[in-house]
Amino acid sequence: MDLDSSTTFTGDYAEDFEIWSEFYDSSIEIEKIKKYSSLGNKSVFEAGCGSGRLSFRLADSCQHMVSVDVLPTLVDLCQRRLAQQHEDLVSKLRFEVQDATSVAYPDNHFDALLDGWTFSIYENKPEAAAEYKRISTNGAPFYAIQVREGSEYQDILDMFIPDEKLEEWSDEKSIDVQMRDLFGEPEVDENLVTPYYFDSIKEAFDAYMFNFEEWLGIELSKTEKAELKNEISKYKQGSTVRIEEYAQFFKFQIGGQ
Repeated sequence: MDLDSSTTFTGDYAEDFEIWSEFYDSSIEIEKIKKYSSLGNKSVFEAGCGSGRLSFRLADSCQHMVSVDVLPTLVDLCQRRLAQQHEDLVSKLRFEVQDATSVAYPDNHFDALLDGWTFSIYENKPEAAAEYKRISTNGAPFYAIQVREGSEYQDILDMFIPDEKLEEWSDEKSIDVQMRDLFGEPEVDENLVTPYYFDSIKEAFDAYMFNFEEWLGIELSKTEKAELKNEISKYKQGSTVRIEEYAQFFKFQIGGQ
């Protein structure tokens, strides 16, 4: 199945995730990684590949890339895309079902690590950090793109998340502080502003509902759904809905544990 952003939000989780992620303009992330990386002779490990948004755009720059995700449906989708649409990358790119916090590779195996939006969702971040360090060669670069608070996209989500859940999350250290605690001071720390582009209010609404239902486990009432559509409509520009997401790009040196 060849998915694109014109498809409606139906089907299994992998298909929904693919549609949702492709609304996101990954070119900004790719440009930032390429600006600060030299991957040509490196074996790269990618944690949490999702739909392969970064994998397919970066694999050609590497000697070899192993991209893992804990969800078999997403890995299956990536494998199908690799076989059907990216034959030129078959020798360079491999997708595997693995938990990135417990990887079936030996110590000091990879020359570089890539993590796009995954580290921030781990429940046990010290465990994940230890595994990242274990499988990396000494001084390996670690490129991470993680959520940054205060974006338009997040502000809309927060309007419908219960106060007690927001209070619980607000008690945690921010992800940039947690990463500094675990990996030291980054060589690079830059803010990113990346837009989502939706062709209609309905597409944006479906994307938000996917977030609430699949990721957050929150069921909105009929009134809340109407309010959500109203908030989204405020970001309509001509025939397009443009909503900004904020992220942080880090480059650390890790490995050799």
